[in-house]
Amino acid sequence: MNLVELGCALGSGCVIGLAPTVFRRQGPEPERQLGLQVAGSLLAAVGAAAVLVILRRSPGGWAFLALGAGAGLLSMVNAYTYLSMVLHRGPVSISWSIVYLTAVTVPALGWLLLKEPVLFWQPWGLLCILACLAVMAVAARRTAQKRGGELAPQQGYWFWLGVALAAGTVYGFLTKFKDTVPSRGDDFSFILTGYAAGAAGLFLLSRARGARGVYDRRTWLLASACAVIYIVAIGLLLRGLQTAAASALFPVQSGAAIIFGLVLARVGGERPSRLAYAGALLAIAAIVLVNLGGRQLTGG
Repeated sequence: MNLVELGCALGSGCVIGLAPTVFRRQGPEPERQLGLQVAGSLLAAVGAAAVLVILRRSPGGWAFLALGAGAGLLSMVNAYTYLSMVLHRGPVSISWSIVYLTAVTVPALGWLLLKEPVLFWQPWGLLCILACLAVMAVAARRTAQKRGGELAPQQGYWFWLGVALAAGTVYGFLTKFKDTVPSRGDDFSFILTGYAAGAAGLFLLSRARGARGVYDRRTWLLASACAVIYIVAIGLLLRGLQTAAASALFPVQSGAAIIFGLVLARVGGERPSRLAYAGALLAIAAIVLVNLGGRQLTGG
């Protein structure tokens, strides 16, 4: 990865790491969380549309727009299933680490389906990511036990967790696969169609399930912050993927998000355990190893 690609990956990870803070301010009630997801996605689509019009960028062909819409729907499936179907049905220490496995599953698809080159140090970097997630899961579990323990897995927990991981993996793959279509448009067009489809899909799905989001003043203010986070984070991700391989960019982005999340927790007054800091060191090691690259083993 060159400096631009590295900066995009690190920046995207750090910016997206701000999203949980915004969602915590919205409140834990499912109706409030749903309202923030829909409103934030809708405003992100409006913001991306404004950028396209102002800069007079090409929206791209139907294949490109369809990929954007599909990616957006998968992103919402990932978020909705995790936040609404998984989070309150079992231990967060397990579900969090499994959802973050996209840092490994997306690179695997890049190697298998896009024939991206496998460089010598990259698999070792992915192993460090796996070790980081395992260590962070243990740290989170111990912290939860000190506070009274975690919820035991309930019916549907593992199924919906698998759905969230699968949706996140395919979403990540499509953000790179879009560059292979001949009718490629601007990245902001991809963001526009993705968040517009995601907002519409999530709104209709929630209504079908009888759930109604809360759209008060606080929701729209926080949704504005979410929209900025989404546009900047995804915009940086897509810019990096224009030239970088998914197998290199996604582990770095995820590692940056993990490290930045730990920093935010420390600044916010929490006292992360030694295991959490060990996990952060493993994330740093993963970023370094992925960027070392090394000789090409296969692919390309």
